Amino acid sequence: MCNEVVKHCRDKGYRWIGDIKSKRVVYYRGEEFALSDLYDLLCEEGWFVDVVVGGEIYLVCGVKVYVAEIGDVLILINVKAGTNDVHFLCSDLVELSVFEFLEMALKRHVIEAVHKEVRALGLGEYQFQRSEAALIHVHPGMSGVCTSLYFAFTSFALWN
Repeated sequence: MCNEVVKHCRDKGYRWIGDIKSKRVVYYRGEEFALSDLYDLLCEEGWFVDVVVGGEIYLVCGVKVYVAEIGDVLILINVKAGTNDVHFLCSDLVELSVFEFLEMALKRHVIEAVHKEVRALGLGEYQFQRSEAALIHVHPGMSGVCTSLYFAFTSFALWN
């Protein structure tokens, strides 16, 4: 997570979830770790649990750590079953359970995917004050994509 993004979110009173690099240094139990090393330690200690979200199985671990210049955060490490694809996520939502964090992170992923599709279709340069304005100004053939984006943002906002 970029320090500037976190600062901006805090200034606006927003809560946040974002990717964090595996080489990022964190403090856990008073010791300094790169996240990749903390992942290895947590695997050895058996902290990972199976969590089912949307019919998919994930091997997940959530742990509270301290990150310099950001503060106390919740780190979610997840691996989709049957893969070696490890994802590190970070949030100030330290009160969330592992299941809730994973569920929100997966919704975030859907929103980002839709956003990339909209940008690829050439709508990325437009900004609207409200998401309803986007629906008014779009070509009828694009209304399905924009409607999906609107509902993705709306459902994500309900979690905050």
